[in-house]
Amino acid sequence: MRLFTWLAPSIPLEFYRALAGQLSNALGAEVSVTSITSASGPAPRGHEPFSSGEADLGALCGPTLGWLLARTPPAVTLLAAPVPKDSHAAGRPVYFADLVVRRDSTVRSVEDLRASRLAYNDRRSQSGWFSVLGRVGDVEFFSSCERTGSHARSIEAVRRGEADVAAIDSTATLDRKGLRTVERLGPFAIQPIVARAGLAPGIVDEVARTLTTLHSSPSGQRCLELAGYLRFVTADQQAYRSATGDGLPADVG
Repeated sequence: MRLFTWLAPSIPLEFYRALAGQLSNALGAEVSVTSITSASGPAPRGHEPFSSGEADLGALCGPTLGWLLARTPPAVTLLAAPVPKDSHAAGRPVYFADLVVRRDSTVRSVEDLRASRLAYNDRRSQSGWFSVLGRVGDVEFFSSCERTGSHARSIEAVRRGEADVAAIDSTATLDRKGLRTVERLGPFAIQPIVARAGLAPGIVDEVARTLTTLHSSPSGQRCLELAGYLRFVTADQQAYRSATGDGLPADVG
């Protein structure tokens, strides 16, 4: 079994390795972990590792799930979604995007960010990209939009003064020293765990059961703690089908 994650290191790779260990015990078979750090999920067009059988399970950002479900036939099945400890989530499988600036910035509102420089992780990211477009309406709001490749690099770009603002995943376990939040955007359907569509139903059911009961054992609780999660719950596919709002933009591949 192969678990691919597109979410590390914002969500620690250690968590996915621990999760693979939990799944290995439940399935009686080794579950390996592959971390892809170039984007928040597979490209909406062309090759992706589920239809090809390279990946059996995946942890990815919401917009990618929407695109994978829209394929004919769908490339994946939604298994479960985590509930973060964040009190703003209120026990729901949701998360937010924090618009951050340097602590000494004069910016006090989103309108103050007009003509500023945006740093974003990638254009497949709900928190780093689509959340911002949904809030300001158009990329022309900013003087420039620079892709950094990760939330950590976006934070560093703002911290060093190379960018004025970035939208950071509220669940990201990253150091935000020297930054402050102008506004919290959301909530959004949180990054899910999926299975490739061709995976045996018995395995799919066992993985889903293992995820949604993870919080009931001490070892499972320790695993969840690594990512700041309370538990996994079943989730609604429709929340991800509309994750990007207007559908598929032309420049997200």
